[in-house]
Amino acid sequence: MTTQAKSQSTQSFTTSTGFLKFRGQISITLVYIVLIAWALVNFLPIIWVALAGLKTDVEIFTQPFALPGEWKFENYLIAWERAHIGLYLTNTVIFAAGTTLITLFLAAMAAFPFARFNFRYKNLLWWFLMIMFLLPDSMRVIPLIIQLIRAGLYGSMPAIIITYATRSIPFAAFFLRAYMESIPRELEEAAVIDGATMWQVFRRVILPLSRPALATLSIFIFLTAWNELFFVILMARDQSTFTIPVGIATLSTRVMSQNALIAASFIITLLPVMIVFIFAQRYVVKGMTAGALKGA
Repeated sequence: MTTQAKSQSTQSFTTSTGFLKFRGQISITLVYIVLIAWALVNFLPIIWVALAGLKTDVEIFTQPFALPGEWKFENYLIAWERAHIGLYLTNTVIFAAGTTLITLFLAAMAAFPFARFNFRYKNLLWWFLMIMFLLPDSMRVIPLIIQLIRAGLYGSMPAIIITYATRSIPFAAFFLRAYMESIPRELEEAAVIDGATMWQVFRRVILPLSRPALATLSIFIFLTAWNELFFVILMARDQSTFTIPVGIATLSTRVMSQNALIAASFIITLLPVMIVFIFAQRYVVKGMTAGALKGA
């Protein structure tokens, strides 16, 4: 091959590489544009509700898309006091945190033997647990209510937390079993050789290595419990055990004419969830990718 031919070949390769890079940059730019547009479409309703909470009820209907004529920040204070948002927020934190802790503890205890041991009727018991996961809430709520009434616990916050946790345990056990099975058995065997019991292996080896999965599950369970309406509205007896979704639902019936108050209440209850998600989303991604890499 002559020097001129080599030069033309090199120039052609450089041009082709530059074109591919340019096309890749165009593709990435288009993806970002689509994602930003999608984020704006989903975030604009929240901005609208936040502004509605700063208006009068008349402005909400006469000027729905305009800025408030008079910024009524006191609507948020009134919503906090008159709508009992502080009580509902406290109840929701207790409910979501209690559900998360109980679910993680029991699910980890259930997932460990299924992931690390072979025993009689293992598959049968596992399928039974998965069937519990597939059962709809409408099939389990009525028997639970009957049992709680007989035990005199119906309507109490501890009873609501424990019964709701039973709903989350099968999924959490399924998730944790898959993760625990990916942990190398050599680590467990080394701990046993050093004299560790199975409880010590579980507590000092398996649980620390399962932190990414536990973090992912805790965020998922917490946010799911935070937004739960159907289960709590059936299990709560009075306003003292109402969580935020139930409180907002009943608020809309008690103060139907005070739309600004309802909008302000909605934003107050939304802020904690947004803050948790913003700071915790990287742990969710880390937990998912860690499980995938371990499985690979």
